[in-house]
Amino acid sequence: MSSVIFERAADLAKDIRSARRTALLKEMATEFVQVLESLPDCRVSEVTAAPLDRMTTDADRVIETIEQWIDAGRATDKDEQQLASAVYEIRDAIEQIQHWRRHYLGA
Repeated sequence: MSSVIFERAADLAKDIRSARRTALLKEMATEFVQVLESLPDCRVSEVTAAPLDRMTTDADRVIETIEQWIDAGRATDKDEQQLASAVYEIRDAIEQIQHWRRHYLGA
């Protein structure tokens, strides 16, 4: 199960970095958050440090992409608010994953 989550997160991160439309970016960012939030539901025995590190790196890149999108003025005010919310949700999900990682994996 966790391998599917890691693969989907990596695919979404790649697609987000190449997004050309705000609506698609918002949709993918929402799904990215959902994927991140689903990881702590996995069995601990299925998760290792390397994919967690890659997921964190991907999350950082997604945040950077969204922030650049906002800074470039490529979205309406409403869309900018939704994208900014996605950034906060991604950061929160990564924080939860890191907490889960420390608690269950001792890493």
